[in-house]
Amino acid sequence: MAEPLLSVRDAEQAAAGLLPRDVRDFVAGGSEAEVTLAANRAALDAVFLTPRVLAGITACDPGTMLVGCRSAQPVAVAPMSYQRLIHPEGEIGLARAAREAGIPLTLSMMSSCLLEEVAAVGGTLWLQLYLLRDRGQVADLIQRAEAAGCRALMLTVDVPRMGRRLRDMRNGFALPAGITAANLRDDTATMVGGTSAGSPGVAVHTNQVFEPSLSWADVSWLRERTRLPLVLKGILHPADAQHHRAARRLRGGERPV
Repeated sequence: MAEPLLSVRDAEQAAAGLLPRDVRDFVAGGSEAEVTLAANRAALDAVFLTPRVLAGITACDPGTMLVGCRSAQPVAVAPMSYQRLIHPEGEIGLARAAREAGIPLTLSMMSSCLLEEVAAVGGTLWLQLYLLRDRGQVADLIQRAEAAGCRALMLTVDVPRMGRRLRDMRNGFALPAGITAANLRDDTATMVGGTSAGSPGVAVHTNQVFEPSLSWADVSWLRERTRLPLVLKGILHPADAQHHRAARRLRGGERPV
């Protein structure tokens, strides 16, 4: 009889016993010596909530508004690519879980399920984007997101190139047959998920289709093509945040970004 999954760690350990090593490393690994991965984990572990007591409260509501969307908790599901590597339902199954939990799901541009199929599950859906060299594909995906009822767009701004993921390089990781970036055109989806002898095909080919010289002008280009709220994922330096705030003031603060 299988042990019950009572925590995220339980699920992680159960998956480790079922997934092939290359898939397990693709999910769990980071770039280079994984220093940033370890620092992120340590930073999260260092966050503590200090409760107030004797407040006479019998029921607590952690719900809030995120980017104009109601969420049962002050969190959203982060974008994660190629989820059919883990389960046949892929992103559709995760969308169902997010809907039941009442929190927004951010669908990765590199989803292994079609945007429209994930949106059909219901719940609050956001779409994560990378800027591609082929701007036409990005514009098309924005239109599809709006038509499917997505509530926000999230542009990843800190990945001009995929990092050197040493685990993937050692494993020669490549997507198995039948798993692609389902929302990209066939030629690009095949390129992104292709194989490359002795190297991780995902990283090699993703770097061929991503725009490496992403700039604030590109953010403006994207802003002009949608009325949806736009979230920038990956701003790390205070000066970049200040630049963004100044740009918003010049626009009068319209359309949250």
